[in-house]
Amino acid sequence: MVEHGGKKKDMKKIKLTEKDLMRIVKKTISEDRETRNYMFFSNLKQMRRQIDIMLNDFNPQWIDDMLCGGHDWADDKISESKSNIDSVFDFFMNKKEE
Repeated sequence: MVEHGGKKKDMKKIKLTEKDLMRIVKKTISEDRETRNYMFFSNLKQMRRQIDIMLNDFNPQWIDDMLCGGHDWADDKISESKSNIDSVFDFFMNKKEE
């Protein structure tokens, strides 16, 4: 039940076929495609969201304890990711300066 204007109202149930759902998904995805390489930008935005959560919402001591408690693979993954980001960033910076 959804409350609307102080009154409770039953939500209407609708049935969608797989074809209907795919049409909605494709339309939504196409609306997000501002560039030909929209996935590049989408991936950057997703990484930023996840990094912001790890930096702002996770307790650093908890992360440190996790890394010291046998999950040091996560540190390796972050180091590898940073190296990859550095390469892409340097590429674009060098192209920008040309």
